[in-house]
Amino acid sequence: MRLAAALLAPALAFAQGTFGVKVVPPDMVFTFAPRVELPGRPKVALVLSGGGARGVAHIGVVERMEEVGLPVDSITGTSAGSLMGALMAGGFSGREIEELFTRVDFNRSFLDPLGRTLGRTLQEDEAENGTLMSLRLEGGVPSFALALREGVEIRRTLEGLMARADYFSGGDYDRLKHPLRVVATNLETGRGKVFDRGDLVEVLRASMAVPGAFRPVVIDGQPYVDGALVENLPVFTARGIFHPDVVLAVDVSTPFQKASVTNFFSLAARSLDLVVERRQWESRAAATVLVRPEMRTTDFLEYGSELPAMIQAGRTAFDACLPLLKEKMLGPEGEGDLVPVSRVEVGTIHPLEPAASAMLARILPPGTPVHRQDVLLALQQLLLHGWARDATARVDGGVLRIDVAPFGRIRSLSVQGSPRLVKDLENRARAEFVLGEPFNPEVFGTFLSGFVHRLVTAGTPLVDVRGSGFDDATGELVLAVHEPAIRDVRVRGARGDYESRYLQRLLAHARGDIVHTTRLRNDLDLAGRRLHLAELRAQIRPVEGTPDADLELTPVHHKAMAVDLSLGYETTLGASTGLTYRTENFGGFGVEGELSGARNRLQQMGSLALQGPVFQSFPGFAVEFWASTFRQRLERGPDYPSAELPQGAAGAILSTQDLGVGGYARYGNMGTGKVGLATTWREASRDWEGARFLRHQRTLELSTEWDNFDRHTFPREGLLLRGRYGLGECLPDRLPWSSFRLGYMRAHGLTTFGSKRASANLGLDLDLEWGYGRNLPLDRFWNLGGTSFLVGSQALSLQAPDFAVARFGVPLRMAGPFGLSFQVVPRLDYAVVSGSASSQFRDRRLLGTGAVVRTIFARFYVEMSYGFMREYRAGSGWGPSAGSFNALIGTQPFDIWKR
Repeated sequence: MRLAAALLAPALAFAQGTFGVKVVPPDMVFTFAPRVELPGRPKVALVLSGGGARGVAHIGVVERMEEVGLPVDSITGTSAGSLMGALMAGGFSGREIEELFTRVDFNRSFLDPLGRTLGRTLQEDEAENGTLMSLRLEGGVPSFALALREGVEIRRTLEGLMARADYFSGGDYDRLKHPLRVVATNLETGRGKVFDRGDLVEVLRASMAVPGAFRPVVIDGQPYVDGALVENLPVFTARGIFHPDVVLAVDVSTPFQKASVTNFFSLAARSLDLVVERRQWESRAAATVLVRPEMRTTDFLEYGSELPAMIQAGRTAFDACLPLLKEKMLGPEGEGDLVPVSRVEVGTIHPLEPAASAMLARILPPGTPVHRQDVLLALQQLLLHGWARDATARVDGGVLRIDVAPFGRIRSLSVQGSPRLVKDLENRARAEFVLGEPFNPEVFGTFLSGFVHRLVTAGTPLVDVRGSGFDDATGELVLAVHEPAIRDVRVRGARGDYESRYLQRLLAHARGDIVHTTRLRNDLDLAGRRLHLAELRAQIRPVEGTPDADLELTPVHHKAMAVDLSLGYETTLGASTGLTYRTENFGGFGVEGELSGARNRLQQMGSLALQGPVFQSFPGFAVEFWASTFRQRLERGPDYPSAELPQGAAGAILSTQDLGVGGYARYGNMGTGKVGLATTWREASRDWEGARFLRHQRTLELSTEWDNFDRHTFPREGLLLRGRYGLGECLPDRLPWSSFRLGYMRAHGLTTFGSKRASANLGLDLDLEWGYGRNLPLDRFWNLGGTSFLVGSQALSLQAPDFAVARFGVPLRMAGPFGLSFQVVPRLDYAVVSGSASSQFRDRRLLGTGAVVRTIFARFYVEMSYGFMREYRAGSGWGPSAGSFNALIGTQPFDIWKR
């Protein structure tokens, strides 16, 4: 409390024996409680450094600043510091920021590499993310392995948190609770950029875009990355812009330590560290007060696991700097500035609250010298804690008289505004504010701030409580709560009318509704995917003269090409390599093309596919053409006979060449469902013992897939459904004409017990799969075997026309580094395999028991399993158990290998 006095002392004039202060009422947008404005006091600039997850320590510093009443006139931040500064400038208190980090899983939001992409099925998501490295060409400019993450999840999280600040500030950072500046690095010029306006979400993403971890963020046609490259602790930036008297700098960067350089990558990283650290030495020296929380080694990207310890480190570090901060704010002679009084008297029409009387007795104890800062502290505490509506102090004949005008009592309570919120707000208000009790603006402000920020975190951030307040004359406490509705959806820079019409139609449901950030972002991501956009940007702007807002959409177009390399190894299949060339938005009409090839020890494949919208106004409908070739060696020979090859014909080669045309439509709220109809012409051949056998086929297939898995590759919750049904005919060649049918179904359900943020938790995994074939040619037998089919079996160990399998697992999921997963899954699998549907449960049965261990290392999916398999055959019963080990490491997840 004496620090607060030190902060206030130089600011108030002591003229003619009178002390006076000015109370600034809250704006009910970013501030909800009165502030004490002290002209002449030192201007304080808060500077927050980058440091990854260590930036959580900023919270402890902010909390202590608020507790001691330290005023802040501006905030400048880099990277993690820009996020913390934006939360403060957007109206969040330190305690609310701590609660936010407790409730929101920032590991997953910022770092999860397995997040789903709206508008894609699970299979598409897994295939698109299954690459070791990618060479891209966008706008004629090549790029190679720019980053591990796109930063999409960061954008989704920040949009919910920053939408309110963006909306009410109009994109002008000087109109926030505290003037804010954000530092980023321009990749083209190599210079720093200090943002003072613009889309706050995109600017924060740019400032936090760690090179190599996240793709650069393009703003006004320029690429930006982490501001740490120019000034990680932006003291010079703050001094040059705000010209403060006192710079309070908080440095949470990792201490520079000795490290050995062993390769090119460590040399590059070490060189970057040296550049950043050299600049930080200068910045630290230029700060008035430097706060450096002491934390044990914390992973740069590990948010949340050390949250309490890092917050406490921030609080401790701030307290250690209090003496120096007091000296810088007060000056060398402020402590000795005595007020010539013999006693203190309090004048008030009502007795002071016990807490207020205790505060005065503690700050101004009888019989002791009274310092000027003690008097100012007493006034400040009376006003800020809501014990007085007005408070002044004057010296009269050696007596210090403090005149206190208290607030009136609450005689009525009125709640008005949005019907959705009025009832809840009224219930909360009546429980908090008792009629007949004195009004307290500090309590009222805390109540309103908590209510507003609960709605922010719930995804409806544009709540407006302006008009709320207390009428001292009538005793009426008014709570006004409004939510702007979207009046119109406007599209700027559309490529054509069809694009505008589609966006208008997709977001028609938003008109007349309040802003739901999660729902809106889902719609935007889905539209961006279907229209093949690089990005679909959205801004919500108030409509002057109305309580409503307009939604402005700006499509960002691109024509991208990419060459992706995939690598892998599987115990049975050996090494696998693949190369894929993709082009997006070919010709500017949303056409996608893909040319790919892959091989392992037993299989080779190549394909060419083109797909594009049927009607530009309905991008969820598309037509596709493809040609493919596939070759597989049957190492053991088929397990069931066919017209093309006898049973047990080891070493036979199966080859197919397909030409197909089809169409599909996406469905489901998020576009993760897909139904397709396709017809295919195939030439199939088998080579065995020097003889080649050809067959030609035509098929018509109906397929569907839908899921709501939370992630690809390592889902934790959700349900997957896949189905396929086909009719075909084999044309007369060496064998007569024949027809065949095939069907496939899969239902895969996952659930997790306990909090997803827990370091370890159990779940359930139930996977049912069925494949049916009637009179199938050999090339259409189902390829079975491997851990993804039955634990304890080997990949491609079975080829059969009919099968059914049930897999039951109890996954133990543990958090790994960088927001990744580590799983141990005990499994019990049961399968039936047969040569015809009529004998499916009488021919052959398989029982597998074992455990599967899965994780992800960098971009590699890793799976190891050990299991025992028993086999039942009609006539011979159950055989002995046979154990086998299987290992898989690759850039594509396990389901893809089954293709």
